[in-house]
Amino acid sequence: MSWAVEEMRTVNLGDKRLHKRLLSLFLISFRLL
Repeated sequence: MSWAVEEMRTVNLGDKRLHKRLLSLFLISFRLL
């Protein structure tokens, strides 16, 4: 899962608000599957 690594790097860079938004959208889309 290279995308997970990229997400971790994004969080480490400091943009946690964007990460939380992307994570919430991913979880919602995952539930719909």
